[in-house]
Amino acid sequence: MKIKRFHKRPESSLLLNLFDELDKQKKNGTKFLVTISFGTGKGTDSVASFGEDNWIYFKRFINETDREGFYCGIIVRRFEKLKDSETGIPLKSICGIFYGNGMLVPFAAEETAKAFSYDHETGEPIPKENMVNYVSASKMFPGFFDKNLYKLDGGTTHER
Repeated sequence: MKIKRFHKRPESSLLLNLFDELDKQKKNGTKFLVTISFGTGKGTDSVASFGEDNWIYFKRFINETDREGFYCGIIVRRFEKLKDSETGIPLKSICGIFYGNGMLVPFAAEETAKAFSYDHETGEPIPKENMVNYVSASKMFPGFFDKNLYKLDGGTTHER
């Protein structure tokens, strides 16, 4: 007899709090592309991206995936008003966040830049993208991580 195991959703989801923060800024005119890499528990990872064309599905994605044991890496690209005069490409501010075991962990700008500096398959260095500024998640969302604490090391609260 097979027993089907269900994972309950955390009572208060910091991932939903992050969505609310992004959505609030989006409603004020900020444009984002959010990429989420998440473990499926089957030895493979999956990727979901949410931008202007499919933002309405982002909250549903969180509600359907955020269960006990869920973890993901989140890359937030914020499109700034400043554009390259020759190409018209907007400046992108990029930050990284880890979510797992009900905890949000903001990455420092240097950590995000380092993650974008190497080919994930070969480990070889790759050139920096033009019109990209790596920022700490705490600076991209001032005050958000103060209210949405994360804990590591058996309950110790850490700040970045």
